[in-house]
Amino acid sequence: QKLQENIYTAHERTVNRLCWNPKDAFLLISGSQDGTVRLWDTRIPTNPKSVMVMQGQSDSVQDVDYNPFNTHCFAAGYESGNILIWDVRKPDTCETRIVGHDSYVFTLAWHPENKN
Repeated sequence: QKLQENIYTAHERTVNRLCWNPKDAFLLISGSQDGTVRLWDTRIPTNPKSVMVMQGQSDSVQDVDYNPFNTHCFAAGYESGNILIWDVRKPDTCETRIVGHDSYVFTLAWHPENKN
C-alpha cells in the first residue's frame, strides 16, 4: 500500500514539533525555529493550508501541545525558556505567558486531570 505524501510549506525555518488536535483530526499545529506556530487545516490532503499564524516571541518554538480539556487552547515552549498559552480564537496575542526557566523548554505536557 502506497502512503500519500503531503508537503506543508509556510514556515521559514525548521519545524521542531507537530501536534494533532485531539478532538478534530483535520487540525494540526506546528512549532518552528522561525518563532511561529501555525494552525493547519488538512481537510483537503492534496492542498493543506496554514490558516493561522501565532507569533508571541522572536525565538524558536521548541514544542507545542494541545490542551486535552480545551482544544481551542495549546501551549508553546520557546528557546528563551518561556511558555505561552494560546487560544486559536484569539490568535493576535497569547492568553498567558509563563516565565520561569533560564533556557530551552524542550517538552510540554498538560496535567491529565487538572483542567487549569
